[in-house]
Amino acid sequence: MKPSREYSVYIRRDSREELRKIAYGVAVEARKRGLRISAAEIVEATRLLALYAAVSGVETLTPDEIALVLSSVYAKRMHEERIVNEIVKDLVKRCCLPRSSAKRIEDEIEKDLHTLGLHYGAKLRRRNYTSGKTQGAYARLKLLGIIRRGRKGEYVVSSSQARRIIEQLAHRYRDYKDAVRDMIKRNIARHGGIVASMGYELFNYIDSRELSIDELVKLYRYAGKNKHLKRIISRSIEEKMNQGEHYSDAESVYEILRKENMLSRHHLRSILERNPRLAERAVKDFGREILLDIAVEMSSHNKDGAIEIALKAIGARASRRGVVAEMLDRREIGLLSSIGRGPNEALDVLNRLAEAKNYLLKSLVEPTDALLEYAEYEFTRAVERWSSIRSQYDGKLADIIESEIARLKQLFDAAERGDTYTLMKNIVKSMDVFEALKLLHTVYSSTNDRRIRSYAVMLMKSLWREARVEHGMRLSRKSCFSSTRGRLHIRKTLENIVRFSSNPIVRITRYSTKQYTVVVDKSGSMRPYAVYTVLAASALAASISRLIIFDENATMYSNLKLVNPLRIVDLVLSTKFAGYTDIVNAIRLAARAAMPQHMVLISDLKQTIAADEPIEDILRELRQRGWRITIILPPKHDTRVANKIRHYARLYVIKAPQDIAPVMRRIIRS
Repeated sequence: MKPSREYSVYIRRDSREELRKIAYGVAVEARKRGLRISAAEIVEATRLLALYAAVSGVETLTPDEIALVLSSVYAKRMHEERIVNEIVKDLVKRCCLPRSSAKRIEDEIEKDLHTLGLHYGAKLRRRNYTSGKTQGAYARLKLLGIIRRGRKGEYVVSSSQARRIIEQLAHRYRDYKDAVRDMIKRNIARHGGIVASMGYELFNYIDSRELSIDELVKLYRYAGKNKHLKRIISRSIEEKMNQGEHYSDAESVYEILRKENMLSRHHLRSILERNPRLAERAVKDFGREILLDIAVEMSSHNKDGAIEIALKAIGARASRRGVVAEMLDRREIGLLSSIGRGPNEALDVLNRLAEAKNYLLKSLVEPTDALLEYAEYEFTRAVERWSSIRSQYDGKLADIIESEIARLKQLFDAAERGDTYTLMKNIVKSMDVFEALKLLHTVYSSTNDRRIRSYAVMLMKSLWREARVEHGMRLSRKSCFSSTRGRLHIRKTLENIVRFSSNPIVRITRYSTKQYTVVVDKSGSMRPYAVYTVLAASALAASISRLIIFDENATMYSNLKLVNPLRIVDLVLSTKFAGYTDIVNAIRLAARAAMPQHMVLISDLKQTIAADEPIEDILRELRQRGWRITIILPPKHDTRVANKIRHYARLYVIKAPQDIAPVMRRIIRS
């Protein structure tokens, strides 16, 4: 009988138990396909297989031979032989692959034992396995449970114990490398000491991108004197921080990056947002000026943390007075009024002015007379209080309070005249650009007055241009030269004239080098992060080829290359955030009938509508088809999905509006 070429695995003829399992397993599967097989026929088929194995005298039985014997008993019709043959091949393959996997795992284990000069049942002497090969072999055997620790020290398990371990590994994993990889992940989650002893050989089994920042911190602690491994780990931590990955042990991350000379201002801000108490240590490395700048940046979204950082930066002795002096120099009124809460009467006036301004802002979002009246009441009280204590103050503090009173008076005058545009414009003029955009988008979404909505969009467009210029969110462009159209290129034209060129005129045109498919989530869960979404999508407006905006329904705008980018900005800025989320449908719509390009998905990955396929499978399929996938995430997102897709998609977490510009620059330049 000619052996089958389809399989390279065989059944040994002396394995009666396996022959019985094969005969019974084929009968069970054949019954599911409609064949009628009795228990007596199963016994007969087992007996015939054993007789055939004994009479043939061959060392092994092939699947074709087994199928031939079983078909003679089980198959009563012509088509049933084909069914039995298929079942046998499938069953033999499933039964025998674990054995071949076990053989490969056993060979690798014996190779590691040989490297260490050990054998099954041997006791380990007091020896340091510090060289490259022995260190890795020792760590692998420890992870797999081949080397264990007893009362009298470490020892290698017996051959029978090793066989049981190998069989368990063969049933769970495809090969030796998969088994070691999984044991590495488990050891890192529990402790990390054994894995760190592998040295840089560790990364032959696992990619550092598969580990979280907290797991990398554990590895760094146990890396000991291995400087090369520490350097690799610290670079991975830095890369993950740049991508905005979450971590819990901010103090350890700070120490690692500082020790490896990788601690930048961007990293410092991320660390201080998680643990403001580290500001006292950071002021020695960076100086108080940088920490106060970070405190001012954080004051818009995390005022308590900003105050703590500012106090730590100035020092315990200076306390609130020192911080107030610094903030007066910087004219940071928002942070100043928060830090200055106390018996100081001038700071109390500032607090009242800030309260009046807050209610004035709320009156834009909720156009009720009560809010405006309360704002006027707080403003009047602040002015009266200041007039009574004005003679006691001079210098910077007095100038700041009077300028604030004058500015607020202009705002109240505009509100009384009903001049909404002037009121909104003057309010956002003194605000941070991102906070102003957030306010205007809230006004746009909450009002039904068309006039106010059009004013909000006009101001948002103006602020969007300002944000692009100020923070460098410009698309990379490539120069193209022409002799007929475009702007005159003076230098090249003069060079051609000097060289007496026959056609000296050179003109320059510019065009975007990249095109993006942008998918924007406008569901209700993204409403708190509307500004993040709007700014991120608007930054790519000049280079969007297809735009998909979705909640439970998806709307696609295609062929946008020839559309004025400002119209796309208008469309994005005027988006209202509400509804459920169907990410799967939106991604499918974006990829339908389109050539693979760079897809930018702005979403929290929270699928709230039942889908026939998970998000990670859809994105994996697109990546295999050639799509580049970048995902921009808000602070609160589905971390389970994010961890599954981070191996084939770039993830950026935007925790504050100030993070939008650097993230978009990295996307544009990638």
